[in-house]
Amino acid sequence: MELWLYDSLKMRGFVVITKVPCGPYEVDLALPHHKIAIYCEPPATAEKVLEQRRKRYLKENGWRTINIRPQSLYRDFHKNLRKINVYMHN
Repeated sequence: MELWLYDSLKMRGFVVITKVPCGPYEVDLALPHHKIAIYCEPPATAEKVLEQRRKRYLKENGWRTINIRPQSLYRDFHKNLRKINVYMHN
């Protein structure tokens, strides 16, 4: 799923980088010019606390995060692209 999203964003002219280190965390996909971190898998229930720490850390360092679930990406691809565009322009 991550590769598919990466390819789709690149084909639309986005500058996308994979596996970007950000402090102690790694961002699945990043739009670095807009400081948008995209995570392609939702955290498991046991990882909720870690997810909250990661989100807080990224926010404190100027990043905005988007979590995209696999079923949402395939079902509502254009909706997810619009969400990314909104983040880019806000």
